[in-house]
Amino acid sequence: MSIGQISIHSVSAKLDIESTRPTIDMKQQHAQIQIESELPRVTIDQSECFNTAGLKNNTAFTEASVSQAKQNVLQYIGTTVSDGQMFAAIENHSDSGEIVAQIAIRNMLQEKEFNVASMPTARPNIGVTGGSLKIDFTPRDLGALNGVEYYANLGRLESHYTPGNITIDLKL
Repeated sequence: MSIGQISIHSVSAKLDIESTRPTIDMKQQHAQIQIESELPRVTIDQSECFNTAGLKNNTAFTEASVSQAKQNVLQYIGTTVSDGQMFAAIENHSDSGEIVAQIAIRNMLQEKEFNVASMPTARPNIGVTGGSLKIDFTPRDLGALNGVEYYANLGRLESHYTPGNITIDLKL
């Protein structure tokens, strides 16, 4: 009695895929635009702030001194006229020494005024001059694609398929 022999031979299926990526090359015309600008000039005048703090320049100091001198002269003239009128009416008073005493007391008891304030009390004057912006745009007839040109290189895909195979042999 002879023993049978079975042989199995197999070949696997094979799939090979090769590909290249697609590419797109694009070109676009740049926009034609010109921008011109002039920076604004900011001026800050702090002379009024310094004047209120007592740091006056020569012109401001002279003007303030003249104004104060005029005020003092007018006040002195008013006081002198008032005193003169009181002395002129001395015959109407029974006690003439009372008028002199009143004037002396008034001159002796003058009130002085003091103020406390934060410095400076005035704000600076801020001004802006000039400053401009000019934008010049030159339109072009660029067509339906707005000046964009593109070139597309299609990718490639190749596949190779080798089917599998199974061979069975029976020998007796």
